[in-house]
Amino acid sequence: MNNSQILTCIYSPSTKNRLPFQTIMVYLLNPHHSGSHRAWANGLARQLPDGCKKFTLPGRHWKWRMHGAALHFADLLSSESPPSAILATDMLDLATFKSLYRHQVPTLLYFHENQLTYPWSDRDQDPEMGRDRHYGWINMTSALAADAIAFNSSYHLQAFLDAIPKFLKALPDFRPKQVVERIGAKSCVIPIGFDFPDLPSTHAQKTKETVLLWNHRWEYDKGPDEFLRLCQRLKERGVDFKLIVIGESARNHPPAFNTLQTDFQNQIIHFGFVEEKERYWSLLSQATLQPVTSKQDFFGMSVVEAQWAGVIPLLPNRLVFSERAASLPILYNSFEELVEMVANPPNVSAQALRQIAQNFQWSTIIDQYRDWFHTSII
Repeated sequence: MNNSQILTCIYSPSTKNRLPFQTIMVYLLNPHHSGSHRAWANGLARQLPDGCKKFTLPGRHWKWRMHGAALHFADLLSSESPPSAILATDMLDLATFKSLYRHQVPTLLYFHENQLTYPWSDRDQDPEMGRDRHYGWINMTSALAADAIAFNSSYHLQAFLDAIPKFLKALPDFRPKQVVERIGAKSCVIPIGFDFPDLPSTHAQKTKETVLLWNHRWEYDKGPDEFLRLCQRLKERGVDFKLIVIGESARNHPPAFNTLQTDFQNQIIHFGFVEEKERYWSLLSQATLQPVTSKQDFFGMSVVEAQWAGVIPLLPNRLVFSERAASLPILYNSFEELVEMVANPPNVSAQALRQIAQNFQWSTIIDQYRDWFHTSII
């Protein structure tokens, strides 16, 4: 399946033959209810207050969630009336769940990320011990078991399908057939939705100084070492800048954050997690540039939020960003290009950035989810 075929899978809202949504009840199973997974699940449930019921587990122990959540949810739902459909995320072993759940209902699968192409941490011992393929296998068999699949971006869908042949070649024998075709035929692209706050004119709040923003998870896959290297290079060149570093942090976060806090303490406006939404958006509105150094990004929620606040993102010309920002001069191809873009920022208006972000408002995209549910259930 090539790019042109995938783009035809993106849902276009239609009211033709649509039943009133009150007649449909979707059970949303979210085994890793934190970060972007939680924001998506909560937002979708708010949009469908009478047609969606959430079942969640805390967002920790991700490997155990991929193994154990299927049995937990199958037992939990045994006392519930059967829904119109089950909607699960990629953190659920859907094939196992379907074998344990006693009701025959349509199953939908939403991919936030996937373990076939997700970069492994150099601190994780599973690849060295030969245990790194099991979670990709769960994702693949879940996709095969699902009745309908949605990915959060075209890039993500393409990356997943492209990774399957290489993954299957590593299996010793009796490899499954037509996997790419079977998964691709029932897949579509539906983005994550946002509830953006009303913000005053961003230009009025920003100063002339450069304020760099980090608002991603404090994890290896977001490239904190590269972000630290950028700050060090800018300091060497005598570039004046301030830092706003926020985002969810793990107990054993990468050491780059400790170095940032120590070596750049005089430039830090804020450092650490922010619980209050108003405070979070206030900090975003103070930033001017968001240098993104991610090793993976299948959607980039933190980038969309920064764009709504008028922060100019500086994005690698790869991952999901290539499909979303080609019309603006904000893509870089090398580390040296990124350094130059920070030193000499591109001229991009807050209005242009907000226009991109507006495409992902819940009010704009919720009908895509409704149509997906209806076409999958009926």
